[in-house]
Amino acid sequence: MIVYIITTLLATGIAFTSDILYKSTQNISVKKIGIIISAIPPILVASIRYNVGTDYITYSNFQFPTVLSGQDKNFDIVEPLYQVIIYIGHFFDNNFMFYGYPYQWIFILTHILIVGFVFYGIYLQIEYISLPILLFFISNFYFTSLNAMRQGIGIAIFFFALQYIFSKDWKRYFFWCAIATGFHISSIMFFPIYFITLFSKKVYAWTLCIPIFLLFIANKLAPILLKLAIIFSTKYVKYFIVDYNIGLSRSSFVVLLIILLIFYFCFHNGSERQKTLYMIQLLLTIITSLGAVYPQSSRLVYSLLITVCLSIPELYKMSKYSKTTRFLITSFLIILLIIYCEIQFSAGRNELLPFRTIWRNEIK
Repeated sequence: MIVYIITTLLATGIAFTSDILYKSTQNISVKKIGIIISAIPPILVASIRYNVGTDYITYSNFQFPTVLSGQDKNFDIVEPLYQVIIYIGHFFDNNFMFYGYPYQWIFILTHILIVGFVFYGIYLQIEYISLPILLFFISNFYFTSLNAMRQGIGIAIFFFALQYIFSKDWKRYFFWCAIATGFHISSIMFFPIYFITLFSKKVYAWTLCIPIFLLFIANKLAPILLKLAIIFSTKYVKYFIVDYNIGLSRSSFVVLLIILLIFYFCFHNGSERQKTLYMIQLLLTIITSLGAVYPQSSRLVYSLLITVCLSIPELYKMSKYSKTTRFLITSFLIILLIIYCEIQFSAGRNELLPFRTIWRNEIK
């Protein structure tokens, strides 16, 4: 756990120092250098891990060898763009072996993409970078990306592409969603999110009742959602029938519902951007309310919770509140997300502990 805490503090601390210098100089080069250096700790930690993350062995013992042996030419197991990463990483492995481990360069390239797209998205969309970088960690996105890596690349690209939703540039948004889908098929869910702006012209209080209502009827929806899953793909149907920790989903629902309530009171009369971020949080909370139906709803939460890196910094633009009020609200949300993140670790989700390095030592 200490490795993850140090990584979080180091990346956030570098970003905070960059913010202070940028605020006093207004030199954009300071911000650029700050975001690049802040990206080094999370990329480095992801690069030196060994057998950390539930899917690590699956990737190493099955997906990578299957692709490299030419047995997945129809992309039944691994999507086409991630196959490109596998082949590039394999080239580096053959020419620049990383401490004798045959697939380490693939893991390195994977997290260069994940961290790179998220941090570049932060750089482009937010003036000060320290708060969103902290949220990158405590939203549990970074830690989950050590497991669901292909999906992580897709989500990172979606986060980068959110700027085109706000600017109503559907061509660029759909282009980047197509790229994301080339890394993980689940990214197809990001296409319709563009149209969430159609529902964000005015935010109504009754929308807060939707996730609570669905929570109580979730079991009745199970057969319908299972049939839909079979229609679209049999690949992930197993997630509907495997018994996962439903209680963990319930605790996530409580945390996300509280965040939704705060966003409603802060954003319902705000800008269109703020209302759109509220609607995305509403969608996220609805997904979590169906945790009893879809036991791996954490995979879907993983897809959208990254948006707090944009929505929580928006609170500082709410001039109708005093700086003290904004600080207290933001601090409360940070504490809430730290609790959420700690719940995931305590439950052993994603199998991130103990942290093992490529030198085969363990750090607890």
